[in-house]
Amino acid sequence: MKKLYIFAVLLLLFSELLFPVNSLAETLNKQVVTDETSSSAMEVSNSTSEISNVAEEASNSTNEISNSAEEVSNSTSEISNAAEEVSNSTSETSSSKELKKSSSPLAGDMTENDITISAISEKDTESSPLFGDGVGYAITVKNSSSSGAYIPAGSIITFTISSDSSVAIDDLLSAKSSSVVNASTSPNLFSFVSALNGVVTIKINENIYPGTSSFNMYFYNTTAQYAENDGTIVVDLKGNISVSKTVENDLSKEFILNPSSVFIKVNKKNTGPVTLPGYVGYGSSDSVTQVLGADNNSLNSFLNSYGLYDPSYKYNGGLYMTFRSTFVKGYTGFSRGVLWGSADKKIPTNNFKLIVESYGTATDITNATGVVWTYTENGAMVDYSEWLTQNGPSMSNGGNITLYTLVPVNAVTDTVTFTGALGWDNFTKWSSTIKGMYSNPSTGSTIPYFRSVGNQTIYNTDTMHPMTGISAYSGSTDISSKIIITDYDGYPVDGKNPPVGNYSIRYSVTNDSNETTEYNRTITVIKNKQSITGFDYTMHVGDKDATTVDFKPSATDKEGMAIAVTADLSAID
Repeated sequence: MKKLYIFAVLLLLFSELLFPVNSLAETLNKQVVTDETSSSAMEVSNSTSEISNVAEEASNSTNEISNSAEEVSNSTSEISNAAEEVSNSTSETSSSKELKKSSSPLAGDMTENDITISAISEKDTESSPLFGDGVGYAITVKNSSSSGAYIPAGSIITFTISSDSSVAIDDLLSAKSSSVVNASTSPNLFSFVSALNGVVTIKINENIYPGTSSFNMYFYNTTAQYAENDGTIVVDLKGNISVSKTVENDLSKEFILNPSSVFIKVNKKNTGPVTLPGYVGYGSSDSVTQVLGADNNSLNSFLNSYGLYDPSYKYNGGLYMTFRSTFVKGYTGFSRGVLWGSADKKIPTNNFKLIVESYGTATDITNATGVVWTYTENGAMVDYSEWLTQNGPSMSNGGNITLYTLVPVNAVTDTVTFTGALGWDNFTKWSSTIKGMYSNPSTGSTIPYFRSVGNQTIYNTDTMHPMTGISAYSGSTDISSKIIITDYDGYPVDGKNPPVGNYSIRYSVTNDSNETTEYNRTITVIKNKQSITGFDYTMHVGDKDATTVDFKPSATDKEGMAIAVTADLSAID
């Protein structure tokens, strides 16, 4: 009976899995305690044990599944929580961006008082009127917004050119693509757009935030003028900036150029051509730099009528300044073409190049057929008439032929005086003289710096004042009047009839900030060997007329070289 009792208990424990309890009781009541019943009970017991094992395994599997489900649930919760955190973070970032965007100053916040523009030229065209050359202005744009508002990219600066003259305004003064020269710190900030009917348009390509930006602007007298009498034409310049604001109306503000008037020279008629077919100028065009093998070191800006150059560029390892004498196609015929270039420095023959620019291409024709050169120690003349006759008609209108003169310079302090000239058709020669010097070596510094014609060699019969060709500057201010000589080294104070020898002269200058700079140059005095001799000649009535040879003359130049002698025999009695 114990076995049956145990069996009953086991059945009760697993009744949820096997069958209802009532059914089990009914079965037990029907059992008879016999061997057969006992055997049956044993079989049932075994079966129950197997079922129990199966149930236990099922239970364990269920527990494992439950645990796995719980882990998945936990992972899902973690992912859900992470997603919520990302969502919250994204919301915060989005809100932060919106807040930052809404609080950032806009171009629309600019006011007229926030913008100041200055335009200053050091060239005095009233005393030296333009005649086929140009004038440069240093343009400074200042954004003084206290809120951080900016002058937006796309804003426009315009220069309006006007005159009471009946001459077409673009013939008097205009601009071209090379007129705009940006500062090295922002090489693409300003760009030339157009020049037409007296309106020159410049575009601002990047936002200008609070601070100062600058560029140089160059205006050209494109056509030399002629009239019944010599004179000048006055051209007026005005400036304006138009700011493209993002809200409200665009902002427009005028500014004054100093000087606001440019003077154009007028020559008397019959002294030259109606239209000048070229010009004398500084530097080289962009398309020519590679052909020359030298960079364009001209800055297209001016100081006291000197064109300024960048001393960082070198040619053949040395300092140099590039000048040009340019013939432009479209104003003359093709029967004759001659260009000249000379300077107050010795120039190697290889430093003269003849370049033709046509249809956007630059070609070196220095050694081309039909090009003939004549050299001196400080200059050259090139006659390209034959080449022009053959090739001129096929050049593009507006194409040009330019004599580039690369003048070697000994020191940053040296200045160069250059004379260029043009000859064409029946007009013998038109010339213009310009000067170049290096820019302030320390941008923004007020420390004085000297500029001069450099070391000089003169003859003992010459007069050269020791202050000749010397100037000094503090920034862009001329302080030459403050120069003193601290050591003459025996050279005459007035520079008259100096003895033969070498003189090292020392100069000093002090600016208003009590900053001092010294400079030294050498003046070499050599003997003048110029001479002329001759002998009396006696003749009798009836003798043949005397000739120069009869007086046995001889002469030498300043260097002692023999030169030919001519004689005026009209006074022989």
